[in-house]
Amino acid sequence: MAGVYPSFLLSRTSAQQCVLTLLTLLLVLPCSALPLARMKDEPLSQNLVLTPKHNLVYTNGTMTLAVIKDGSVWTWGGNYKGQLARPSLRQGGGAIYGPGQVPGLTLVRAVALYGRTALALGADGQVWSWGGNAEGQLGYATPQPASAIPKQIPGLSEVVEVVAAPGTSLFLRKDGAVLGVGNNRGGILGEKGRGERLPLHKIEGIPPVRRIAAGGSIAAAIDAEGRLWTWGANGKLSGRANAISADDHASSGPYRSPAQRYAEIFNAPGIVSLPRKAVDVVVGVVDDAMIVLLEDGTLWSWGSARHGQIGRPVNGTGVVDPLPARIPGLSRVVQIAAGFQSFTALTADGSVVAWGYGVEEPIPPAPLSEPHSKAPVVIRQSLKVLQLTPGGWAYLDAQGNWWAWGNNRYGTRGTGTRREPCAGGGDCDKSYYLTPEKANWNYFSLPEEK
Repeated sequence: MAGVYPSFLLSRTSAQQCVLTLLTLLLVLPCSALPLARMKDEPLSQNLVLTPKHNLVYTNGTMTLAVIKDGSVWTWGGNYKGQLARPSLRQGGGAIYGPGQVPGLTLVRAVALYGRTALALGADGQVWSWGGNAEGQLGYATPQPASAIPKQIPGLSEVVEVVAAPGTSLFLRKDGAVLGVGNNRGGILGEKGRGERLPLHKIEGIPPVRRIAAGGSIAAAIDAEGRLWTWGANGKLSGRANAISADDHASSGPYRSPAQRYAEIFNAPGIVSLPRKAVDVVVGVVDDAMIVLLEDGTLWSWGSARHGQIGRPVNGTGVVDPLPARIPGLSRVVQIAAGFQSFTALTADGSVVAWGYGVEEPIPPAPLSEPHSKAPVVIRQSLKVLQLTPGGWAYLDAQGNWWAWGNNRYGTRGTGTRREPCAGGGDCDKSYYLTPEKANWNYFSLPEEK
């Protein structure tokens, strides 16, 4: 039965404390801790292959963006700034909405989302954008603060992958070139600068690549040979021993604003030393950690461990490990996804594991503590998963059903309702928080609008 955890995944202490007779519908352990991922160090039957990444669903704290098999785009959650791109809905207020179709978008193959900025990649290689545009990240020819209506980005063609980051959008073209637009904070758009807005342009200094990722002040790409490249001001996420960080200069010399420090520091594109070819890379939503999937199914990480983001102990002192090291207890990984100070991974046997901030305990509206998992824990197992969902804790199963867990304050689970897992004073419903819930939406069929 899915959700029943074998004894080898439980420590002796956990096995004694947990009730092993699980409710069929609960599908999670009703105990104080989820089981640690303690997997045998076994290789995959064949190496993973590097290909462009097409995210079918993307979520965050306020909304979810998805594309179904026929190429139409659907959104749900809060519509506070019109980011659901459905003109018939009321903007602002506390209303939340279930899945509904975005008019005017067809034949879309992938989506990306950051905050209130959304991107949709068409099957023809064109890109559409809408939502927040404070830094010019929508790529429009004429400046405007925001758009609740999707518009095609001029000057883009033959795009195979899209990435939305804080105030910045990146695009991977069929020929391997990386283009960017928006805020150049920390040189994320490939140029040393103070965070000024830059128009759409090609990022120089890297060879043709096959995969891209980005955070607030760091970007990464994997080339055709499986080499990982990084660039930007956040040296602690560059994965390179000789990189420098703007934060390192915060307490030295006269006061300088963050913008001034970022202007002084720029790590040009360089290669991260890894033991094998990389096939995927993700950067934490808040620019805190970088996770890399290698061709043999192992995961390597670096960055902040304050909330367990790197999934392993720090090598040395402090809470930041700037150099790559393998995450123990995980093998045969086939997919990874980044969320808010947390990450998820899928293994070849269908186990969904997670680690980082808020993974094991609900986060109250006014956090009384900092719940986190420093090592990957098993959420569910023996699943048939089509794709993990970036931005939060969710996955798309092989039947096209979308499952999400964690907070549902803004209706991002897609059930047409919302629920706070934590009441006043930190009284939290852990079972609800940790139980994946199925959305009123399916990748393979047209859902009914709510």
